[in-house]
Amino acid sequence: MDIGTTPQKLSRLCQALNNARVSSSRLSRHHISSSWLNNKPTFLERCSNFCDFRPYLGGKRPSLSNSLRLKPLLTGGSRKVKRKLIWRKAPHTEAKHKILDYYLKAWIPKLGTWNERILIIDGFAGPGEYADCKPGSPVVILDIVTNHVLRNRIGKIGVFLIEGNNDRANHLEDLLIRRYSPLRAGESIYELNEGKTVFAVIKGKFSATLEEMLDITQTHGVSLPPCFAFIDPFGPSGIPMELISGLMKCTKAEILINFPVDSVNRFLGTPAYENTLDALYGCKNWRKLRMMKGVERRRRLRELYISQLKANAGAEYTLHFTMRNARNRELYYLIFATKHWHGLDIMKQAMWKIAPDGSFQFSDYTHSPEQPWLFPLEPDWEELAGLIWKHFRGQEAVPPGEIERWTVIETIYASNHVRRALTLLEEKGKLCKYEAAYSGRGWIKLAPYKKKGAFPNGKVVVDFSAD
Repeated sequence: MDIGTTPQKLSRLCQALNNARVSSSRLSRHHISSSWLNNKPTFLERCSNFCDFRPYLGGKRPSLSNSLRLKPLLTGGSRKVKRKLIWRKAPHTEAKHKILDYYLKAWIPKLGTWNERILIIDGFAGPGEYADCKPGSPVVILDIVTNHVLRNRIGKIGVFLIEGNNDRANHLEDLLIRRYSPLRAGESIYELNEGKTVFAVIKGKFSATLEEMLDITQTHGVSLPPCFAFIDPFGPSGIPMELISGLMKCTKAEILINFPVDSVNRFLGTPAYENTLDALYGCKNWRKLRMMKGVERRRRLRELYISQLKANAGAEYTLHFTMRNARNRELYYLIFATKHWHGLDIMKQAMWKIAPDGSFQFSDYTHSPEQPWLFPLEPDWEELAGLIWKHFRGQEAVPPGEIERWTVIETIYASNHVRRALTLLEEKGKLCKYEAAYSGRGWIKLAPYKKKGAFPNGKVVVDFSAD
């Protein structure tokens, strides 16, 4: 069927996909023909399906039972897996996936409740599992999406799983079919949660796929839904700043990217990698850092990349988390970029769970799951209380929400740390709180609020003492 080459091409393709007759029976690995696995549909088809989340198939769709999360990833000792196709999961990788897990569990309901559809991108999906039977990022993401406690209240969720290695992509697709028993909605496109979750395994390089996706949004006027991209490459190639900036400029887009500082630092003086690093940074300023050495050079490499995200990608807020190997050497920084302080707050809370001492780093060298901390680590409440009082000293009728916003943006702490710090100030007589009502001109203080340790936002305001 000819769908034309006019600007209406995308809408016609959506209609064609929507009218397509697709079997509603469950898929299994035995139903997949070799010709279907080797057939690579265009990304235009996938993007039209995900941006509009069409077609939604008729017939009964199976829902995901809780027992599916208990299925082993590797099935049977006779199943042969190519060497180096999967590998063991390092502790810092486990920590990285926990950060992803904590963040998405909070991000999905926050965006999904107020938007008809949201999109999650895994830019370097990998084979989906590790040699020690632990899940990869695609399984982490899909488990969160399909089993979220608020899934029934959330709109449609699309998941792009992009993998440039064909063997890994085929392994991933086979794994997900066996694990979730999804409905097929197109070539390498599947449905879960009675059509409310749609995921696709895209066999192609991340940079080429993202470039095509952004080209579609510009050429055909298709806007991406609120988007979170997890970009976890093996090295500095394939993640050009130009494309990262294009993605960040989309409405409500956030990224969590692996900045491979160890590789960048190692190749800094190699002429063959100059073009790669030019693309990574989107500039040539990194060349000025060649004469520097040690920790300072790594820090400057990170700061330059973050400054480029802010200047080129329009990132309002950034946050980084350091990952170290078994020799305690810096491997990479997880860099988070967003346009809204609420996203920054959610990511801070996720990272604090992995680094409860506020160091924002994880090391395989010091990691010991068999020997937990003798004394549980927690934030420095006295420090945070002092920072809050120093900034708001002498101010009156300050709503708790404003204190939380300032804390998230200007300190290393998150909003869930504020109440404990305010309680300390209350015990020291550094503040008073009042019931309040909001008028067009601001907050109006009413009677004193007597419940200690409580600072309900929207109901009370705080007066800070001047000394």
